Amino acid sequence: MRASALIRIWIERAAVSGMVRDADLHFPNETGGVLMGYWPSDVEAVITDFIAGGPRAKRTPSRFHPDYDYQDLIIEEIYNASEGSRTYLGDWHTHPRGRLALSPTDKGTLRRIAKEPTARAGSPIMLLFAGNGKWDAAAWCWRPNRRFLNRIQGCTLILYDS
Repeated sequence: MRASALIRIWIERAAVSGMVRDADLHFPNETGGVLMGYWPSDVEAVITDFIAGGPRAKRTPSRFHPDYDYQDLIIEEIYNASEGSRTYLGDWHTHPRGRLALSPTDKGTLRRIAKEPTARAGSPIMLLFAGNGKWDAAAWCWRPNRRFLNRIQGCTLILYDS
């Protein structure tokens, strides 16, 4: 992956709608989950599915802790149903009444995902929704081949309909 290449993230409009519904449902608490899809090239990702936080997720106005057992089960179902073509791409979450910017915790999460062998996501994506009734979205990707200290790069989001 070239360090200067801009990453484009294609995201299913229905997935965005589902994440926004989950954000509205849990407002004013943070919520989030998992992004599933595929990388058709080294500068494009396609998000086809999202997974919510799960029934045992912990949500507060400033923290979100997912139900990992639930998410692992759904990840496996999506992966198997797609015969391995749709895989884990990264995470999504909300900053209710907050800024559309990654926190230090978010940056650390991207770094940990990239270095976790079982995640199999060398360039994980972090999708963030921020707002108060109206949600804005932005995405970032960990870039393992960057030569600079900041390996996190903003991405371009492109909505599509299936």
